[in-house]
Amino acid sequence: MKLILIVGKRGSGKNEVCNILKKYDLKIYEMSDYIFKNMKELNIPINNENTIIFSNKIRQMCGKDIVAKWTLKNIKEKIAVISGVRSKYEINYFKKHAHVIVLYINADKKIRFERIIKRNRDTDPKDWRSFEEREFSDNKLLGIDNIKPDYIIENNKSLMDLRKKIGDFILFLNNKGFYKFNKH
Repeated sequence: MKLILIVGKRGSGKNEVCNILKKYDLKIYEMSDYIFKNMKELNIPINNENTIIFSNKIRQMCGKDIVAKWTLKNIKEKIAVISGVRSKYEINYFKKHAHVIVLYINADKKIRFERIIKRNRDTDPKDWRSFEEREFSDNKLLGIDNIKPDYIIENNKSLMDLRKKIGDFILFLNNKGFYKFNKH
């Protein structure tokens, strides 16, 4: 099995990257879907505060790689994309079970905050203070800043620029022999 792990802070553009990668006939798995699924099963309302509490508690109780375990159980494809990877523990779990490429999506903090406010998800911070707290939590508890990617995409410009950079990433995968994609 081969996995492309999409890593990035909130608002960096991971979902846009996944939308582009779908055009290469790749199946996308979103790690937060498995958090939300378990919250629903426990009748926990899904919002920013509850998601933080549940995510932290479940990782304390079941291990820092529990969400990776939940996600991997569902993958049947020979190659897939997993978005929302947040820690080296999750990456290490995936590496034990698959050939992995880590793609880090980076964007300036102010741009990410503006994107988050614009998309207005229930699970997103609603103000700068909450955004800062979530950033701190993601780094302190999960170590997102310590992840060593195989490839980095800077996503501070237009969607057209991002598409071009994903095209470059696909060439990188082809050249590495990771997977041969059809041209799109």
